[in-house]
Amino acid sequence: MKHLKISSKLPNPDSLNDPLWTQWDEFIAKHQLPISNEEVVRRYQNVEQQSSTYEVAADLNHFLNLRHFGKNSRYAKIAQEQYLLDEDDYAIDASVQALDDVFSKKACRFSEDSLVFKGVSLKPFYLIHSFRSIDVGQEVHFPGYVSVSVCREKALDFAFTDGVLLVIQGLDLVDCIVPPNSKVATTAGADVPEHEIVLQRDVTMVVERIIQRQGKSHREVHLKVIERPD
Repeated sequence: MKHLKISSKLPNPDSLNDPLWTQWDEFIAKHQLPISNEEVVRRYQNVEQQSSTYEVAADLNHFLNLRHFGKNSRYAKIAQEQYLLDEDDYAIDASVQALDDVFSKKACRFSEDSLVFKGVSLKPFYLIHSFRSIDVGQEVHFPGYVSVSVCREKALDFAFTDGVLLVIQGLDLVDCIVPPNSKVATTAGADVPEHEIVLQRDVTMVVERIIQRQGKSHREVHLKVIERPD
């Protein structure tokens, strides 16, 4: 699979060093990153709310995890309180095929030392990994796609008050796509753009470092990609 290789380290804008939130857009323009604005990507982001052809990220990633772990698994027991276990009414295969097609045409890879962030909460496809108690050296396999942000502040919006912040590097080993840098009105920091990157499904990472929660800060789990998805 072809991909655009970017050797420059990703920017990590915040409200202090980038109050107008222009750094990410400037990086995209400078390196001519292809923007993924296809219907399947907009639906994945839940920007396209009228689509019946594709699924939003939460439903898609739930069923990809269910396929991976099985209907009699611990994952299924965790998930059944929030999600159905029957995918017949969901366009999972169509969504995967369309997203994989976008990755095949617009994938990028970034420098090994680039950092991206992900706030995780109480969704079953996060709970299955026990990020609140996971330890250094353990591996984490994501059967689904992984949405991350180059902006730490934005990622924290999705961790809420009791979640965990993932800090991820090793983006030279996984294909990534870049959606439009839009704002999400329903998040706490609605004035802060998403700064989003989506990682290809079936990626494995290893825990390299843990920073325990102190006061109002979130527990941080530092991960590094260790294999290329097929």
